[in-house]
Amino acid sequence: MSRQKEDISPPKWADHFLKLYCREEFLEEISGDVHELFEVRLGEMPPGRARRKFIWDVFRFLRWSNIKRTKRLNSNNIIMLRNYFKITRRNLLKDRGYSLLNIAGLYIGFVCMVLTVLYLSHELSFDKHLQRAEDTYRLLGVSNTTGGKGNESAAPWGPALKDQFPEIEDYTRIIGHGASVFQVDNNRFYENGGIIADASILKLFSVDLLQGDKASALLEPNQVVIKERLAKKYFGDDNPIGKVIRIDNEKLYTVTGVLADKQKPSHLTFDFIASFDSHDSWFKTDWFIRNYQTFFLLNSDAEASDVESKLTAFFKERFETPETPFDNHVELQQVSEIHLYDDTADQTPQIGKVRLVGVIGGFILIIALVNYVNLVTARSAKRFKEVGVRKSIGARRRQLQAQFLIENIIVCFSVFVITMASFNLFMPGFNSLMNSDLSFSLFGDVQLVGIMFLVTLLVSLASGFYPAFILSSLNPVNLIKNNAVGLGGKNYLRKSLTTLQFIISVALIIGTSLVYKQLQYMLNKDVGFDKEQVVVVPLGSSEVWRNKNVFAEQIRNFSEVKEVALTANQIGGGDWGMPFQYEGGERPLNVRFMSIDAAYGETLGLKLVEGRFFKEELKTDVESSFIVNEAFLQAVGWGSGIGKRIEMPTRDSENPWLPGKIVGVVKDFNFRSLHTQISPMVIANKVDWTSTLFIKLNPGSTDKVLTDLAEAWKATEPNIPFGYYFLDEKLAEQYVAETRLSKMATTFGAIAIVLACIGLFSLATYTAEQKMKEVSIRKVMGASLNQIWLLFSRQFMVIIIVSITIAIPISLYYLDGWLSEFAYRIEIWQNIQIPVLASLATVFVAMLTIAIQSIRLAKSNPVKFLRSE
Repeated sequence: MSRQKEDISPPKWADHFLKLYCREEFLEEISGDVHELFEVRLGEMPPGRARRKFIWDVFRFLRWSNIKRTKRLNSNNIIMLRNYFKITRRNLLKDRGYSLLNIAGLYIGFVCMVLTVLYLSHELSFDKHLQRAEDTYRLLGVSNTTGGKGNESAAPWGPALKDQFPEIEDYTRIIGHGASVFQVDNNRFYENGGIIADASILKLFSVDLLQGDKASALLEPNQVVIKERLAKKYFGDDNPIGKVIRIDNEKLYTVTGVLADKQKPSHLTFDFIASFDSHDSWFKTDWFIRNYQTFFLLNSDAEASDVESKLTAFFKERFETPETPFDNHVELQQVSEIHLYDDTADQTPQIGKVRLVGVIGGFILIIALVNYVNLVTARSAKRFKEVGVRKSIGARRRQLQAQFLIENIIVCFSVFVITMASFNLFMPGFNSLMNSDLSFSLFGDVQLVGIMFLVTLLVSLASGFYPAFILSSLNPVNLIKNNAVGLGGKNYLRKSLTTLQFIISVALIIGTSLVYKQLQYMLNKDVGFDKEQVVVVPLGSSEVWRNKNVFAEQIRNFSEVKEVALTANQIGGGDWGMPFQYEGGERPLNVRFMSIDAAYGETLGLKLVEGRFFKEELKTDVESSFIVNEAFLQAVGWGSGIGKRIEMPTRDSENPWLPGKIVGVVKDFNFRSLHTQISPMVIANKVDWTSTLFIKLNPGSTDKVLTDLAEAWKATEPNIPFGYYFLDEKLAEQYVAETRLSKMATTFGAIAIVLACIGLFSLATYTAEQKMKEVSIRKVMGASLNQIWLLFSRQFMVIIIVSITIAIPISLYYLDGWLSEFAYRIEIWQNIQIPVLASLATVFVAMLTIAIQSIRLAKSNPVKFLRSE
């Protein structure tokens, strides 16, 4: 036993560490104490624990009084530090233009880095604040045939699935409230962004109330939770809890809670929440009408994949019949992934945009840092004599290294401080550009400040490495003669970094141009209907809606109005999904469905392929006639559709399908955004279902007709304000993300090309310093300005050509992948002039930058550089 004990020794690395930091006069005593304690513990506890205790003892004695003192820290060192600061200030002031250029480039890089990190951290934080985000999922239906995903579900599904499957702990159902009129006393305003949801939404989405009881706020019918701004708007400084709001001139809602205006990032946004039991629509009990989103909270030990399989089997058993096979499966999408990866219906995943911002921001930072390092190393060539003189009069290499490193640390950390102090000046512009609400606080964003501190330190060390360690190691005689023997003349690293900068810049120019081109294509593409001069008036549940036919006829008589139509659906994504049986089909086809009146086709300028539009005087057009689009004929395999029989579902259990015939086929039109392909569409003449007016105006009559419309509305409905929008402006909102992306890419691309030119300037500066004597000799021998420019620009042309050659295929490859997200897109080969023009622009800017240095060289006095020869 004693022998085993003798073989057990404390960790050697801990012993070495103690000797490394401990002062000589204390080492023997402290070492003896910790070893003695180790021996005692071996008899009292397992060896492993005794070893850990020994390590703890070593670190426990790591105190200021026990740490070795350096002999070099004396008054002379302090004086030298002050001297370094003076030298740094003098060098900066000596060449103000260079200093300003250097600091400005680094400052731009730091600002772009902070903006990028702030934006990325915000985008990646959506729904991460939920108390059980990892257990909260959204229900999706996925087609086995097409792979298309839908987030719609029927109202009864949530409670039925919770009762059926013990893995589901809770659920909430959400449906949009739509534009609603809020009335308190005589104050009436339209409020958008409201939702109707189960009371469990407050739990699943971790919604905290500033006022009200979270447990009971949405349990009863006609209860509403509102945001602070709404409470202030309608009730001023009074306590809103218990106050009553009339919504849509019908129901009285009691305010039971108040939300903070600023919520944590979530894909689900709302200004108010109405209790689910306030919603008395007939389809609340329908298993087939899918107008809701359903979210589940699973038990912590439940596997989402297992639940998906069980839910798919449940729906298959519920919906499949011999005539209608179930061709879908269920997916559960984690709520924290919705913001970035939502690819349902017309949604475009945001992850591509987020990655692009991150890549561009990273590229700009790389360019800025490379520029700074290049400029520092280029300018260090001017300090050969200074280093040589210092070494010849006795300066030690360590002192020279400290001087250069401290100089760069002073400059870099000065830029760091300026960035942190002035950063909030850029936030309003960036928030406007990215449609965000980001903020920065020096003490609130400690992690970001820490990252910036580390980056600044690394840049300081990287930029100071060359003069500190390379120049300080050279022979002073060679340095005094400006002959940097051992440095090499090819500068492959610096040229490679400059090439990388221009690859990034050319790629950004090409990318920016093609993104803009795609945006213009979407905004100007023929969508198959006339969207200009169309005013859209939602009727809601107003008196106008109850008398819509009379009101439409009244408006139609206005001299400024060309045509008026009624519809139940908004263009741009307001269509409904519905199964239709068709002649010769084995199972129903899921199609998009619209309900309109007889004037709709003429009002929007839809084009007929065959047949006719609906006729108001024909009763059969209302009861049993349909119009389809070309995509419907293609989906069912018909060459012609006129007279073919199709059937739509009804709520009548005895007659579940309503038969009808196709009377017209319209040319495909984009009733949704250009992100998606045109789907099969069936249109019915169901005026009773309509709730929106489309008013086609004559050119040049907008202002007067809007005034007349408002007066006509007020005469029919004095209690609800008149609201409208222009169809073309509403459709343009579908491409806001692309518009912002284009602006962002343009802004960042301009920054990148400016920084790349600074990088080129740094390389040109360095080359100019190296070629001063050669150029001076050539001038003495009679060389012209053009000859000097050609000599100087030749190597840079190689860099530019290599950059363009690499940048074009890379950028076009990735842009083709981005364009593939659009169902309707430009073709790169038809826009090949864009990379050509981008290349020419890059060459022009680069040659202009080089010409500045060439002219400076050509105008220099050759005597100045040849007097020592």
